[in-house]
This record gives sequence, C-alpha cells and structure tokens, in this order.
Amino acid sequence: VASALAPNFELLFAARVLAGLPHGALFGVGAVVASKLVAPDRAARAVSMMFLGLTVANIVGVPAGTALGQQLGWRFAYAAVAVIGVLALAALVRLVPHQPRGEQAGVLHELRAMKNKQVLLGLVTAVVGFGGFFAMYSYLVPMLTNLTGISDSSTTLVLALFGVGMTLGTLVAGPLTDRALRPTLYGGFALLA
Repeated sequence: VASALAPNFELLFAARVLAGLPHGALFGVGAVVASKLVAPDRAARAVSMMFLGLTVANIVGVPAGTALGQQLGWRFAYAAVAVIGVLALAALVRLVPHQPRGEQAGVLHELRAMKNKQVLLGLVTAVVGFGGFFAMYSYLVPMLTNLTGISDSSTTLVLALFGVGMTLGTLVAGPLTDRALRPTLYGGFALLA
C-alpha cells in the first residue's frame, strides 16, 4: 500500500526496502512450518510445495503485474499486490495449523547458531544464490526490451515462460531431494551456474 501511494521515488524506494526486509524470514518460517506438517521422509517435498507459490507467482503474478503496470500504471500493480497479500494472510490464518514455539526460540538462540560453520555456509549459499537470482530477475524486463528488442507486450509471455521453468524445477527438486539430498543439491547448483 505504501508503494502504491508513494508520492516520490525516495518514499517508493523506502517502501520497497521495508516490504523486502521480511522476505527471507517469510520463506525460512514457511519452510520450517511446511516440513513440520508432514512425515520426515516427505519434508523436502513439502518445502518445495511451499516454494511453489513463489514459482507460480512468476507464471501468473509477475506477468500480470507487468501487464497491469504497463496498461494502468505502476500504482495499480502495487495496489493489486496489497489486495492479494491481505487475501493470502487470511488464508494462512485460516488454513495453517498453529505451530507451537520451540523451547529455544529467540534472537539470542538464532545468533548463537551463527557459530556453527554449517549454518554460516548455508546462510552464505542462500544469500549468494537468492541475491544473484533476484538481482538478475530485477533487470530481466529491461534486458529483454533494451538489449534484445523484445516489445513490452512480449515480456509478459517471456516472464510466464521463466516462471514455468521455475515451477517445473521446483516440482522435480522436492521428490529428488527427499531421495538423495546431496546429489540433488550439487546438481541444482551446477544447473543454476
């Protein structure tokens, strides 16, 4: 809502940064909750299903938001995201069972985990991987229009195809990870590279 109503670029930028701050925590908590709702041998598949929302958003939401912004203006795209966010929040409250808080939950416990080299390696891997992906994705439309000469109207289709690829990868990765964690992880990194 703050992005849609921002009167200048500086406040729009601040609203986007503020909206992006909980992004990592959202997916982290979502992954933990998804894995706890199923049997341990299906945890990776459940996490991939939770991430499927992100990939489906790239098939439908991003192209639709791009088209909406091109047709009616960028404020309408942000307003649509706000409405969808409220609907998603209502669905989460209604459909996801309450998860009890762990005994050691808290900021100090989380910070102490940073002493573990495996936690740091996982965090760095996630930061570099997601940072690289979102940096590339942020500039995908300008690259398509400015470098390749694709028309604005065609970017919607390309974004949808990109989302289809992400969705197929997510659908394949979950069951493969349940079967063979390390080979799937290494294979996934190789494919991303």
